[in-house]
Amino acid sequence: MNDVVVELNVDTGISETAFQNAVAAFGRWREENAQGRCRDRLAPDLIIKTVWSQDGDLGKQLIFQEETWANQFLVFFRTELNEATALS
Repeated sequence: MNDVVVELNVDTGISETAFQNAVAAFGRWREENAQGRCRDRLAPDLIIKTVWSQDGDLGKQLIFQEETWANQFLVFFRTELNEATALS
């Protein structure tokens, strides 16, 4: 199985808040859809690293075990980012 790596720029307050909300939403989604099986897994569903780009921008690198999980996280992140941007 290959890991799926997603890199996001979260260098503003809006994107950082959207990121945090998306992580929380992803956790709830995994818990609801795993039907108790996620506690028996040998590896985590999501690993998050803070990274710096070559330009010096702060970002997050997310590592998922499943492509569908990465795709669902991106749905949560884009939704949160759009909502936060609309409110600002």
